[in-house]
Amino acid sequence: MDVTAEIVGNNVRAFEDKFNYFKELISNRIAELEKKLQRVEAERDQLHAENEKLKSQIAESENLKTYSKENGIIM
Repeated sequence: MDVTAEIVGNNVRAFEDKFNYFKELISNRIAELEKKLQRVEAERDQLHAENEKLKSQIAESENLKTYSKENGIIM
């Protein structure tokens, strides 16, 4: 019976070691993906801001064209 208990104990420890190893791998991968997500979100926010700026510039240009056309200014 002692031999069986020792074998079971060894198997449990081996399983725990493997479990902890994979748990650490998964935790590390999650951390990497969270960092990547933060970078992607920051890039998205930057692109959104640039897009809004370009929209504003286009609207300003359209307003200038309309003003020029209405006032007979050739551009």
